[in-house]
Amino acid sequence: CCLRQVSVVTSTGYQTVGTFILESEVDIIEALRELKKHNSSWSPSEFVVDLNSTLSDPLLSLFPGIVLCMCIVCI
Repeated sequence: CCLRQVSVVTSTGYQTVGTFILESEVDIIEALRELKKHNSSWSPSEFVVDLNSTLSDPLLSLFPGIVLCMCIVCI
């Protein structure tokens, strides 16, 4: 089991907009599809991700043209 969250930048800092409890990292694409389905006008230009490569492919397939920024300090 793993916990993932999606946050957006606001004028006051980062705010969590989605939290997922997944049975495996492979399920992240389904979680992101659900988030995108409920926010159809959401069109992010970039994502900050940790060094976990399992996130890169799902993000790039669901949000073509985004920029992935690697976070080297993830808590």
